[in-house]
Amino acid sequence: MKKLLSLIAGAASAALILVCTAHAQEPIKIGAIFSISGPASIYGRDSDQALKVLLGEKGAKLGGHPVVLTIYDDEGNSTKSAQLFRRLVENDEVHVV
Repeated sequence: MKKLLSLIAGAASAALILVCTAHAQEPIKIGAIFSISGPASIYGRDSDQALKVLLGEKGAKLGGHPVVLTIYDDEGNSTKSAQLFRRLVENDEVHVV
C-alpha cells in the first residue's frame, strides 16, 4: 500500500510539474483506470480508495490548483482499458493518467 501511495504521489507531482505554468485556478485533470469490478477488483478497489484518500488529505488541491479526478472501471478487461485510456486522453483531456 505504501508503494502504491508513493506511485500515486509521484504521478500527482508529475501532473503538477506539467501544468506549473498554468494559472492558479486552472484545475489539474488526473485520470485513472482501475479494475473496480471483475476478477482483479481486489486490487482496483484498493487503488481507487488510495487515490481518493490521498487527494482528500491534500484538500483536493496540488500546488494551489484544484484537482479534477476522473476514474473509470475497466472490469479487468485489457481491451476496455485501452479504450478508456484513449477516452481519458482524447475526450476528457486529462493531464496525467
